[in-house]
Amino acid sequence: MTSERKLEWDWYPGTVPDNVVLDETAYLETTYSFLLFRSRESRAVEIGRGASIYLGTMFDLGLNARVKVGAYSLVNGARIICDAASFRGTWFSWTAIGCRLHPIGAVVCWKEAGALRRV
Repeated sequence: MTSERKLEWDWYPGTVPDNVVLDETAYLETTYSFLLFRSRESRAVEIGRGASIYLGTMFDLGLNARVKVGAYSLVNGARIICDAASFRGTWFSWTAIGCRLHPIGAVVCWKEAGALRRV
């Protein structure tokens, strides 16, 4: 990351927000990941040692949101939507997410989510 908080390889003309902490060994493919980012927290996003954030990943964070991506995590194409706090642990790999495209009740949604294997 340059002193202007740009990524030399980035196709998008954005910058890494000032309240994003990116470990020097982490990889962020594009600043486009912060297009929907609105958090005002001082350390709104922390990307740990050796973590990789690839194309399609979006940090859709509300004003009070904080996200921590742990060391050696790999995030590819994930949409992280958060208004409070979210933590993705060390060695975390985001590989799939289920999504319904029609409205359902919260109880049904949580039942289905509970059936997913936790990592």
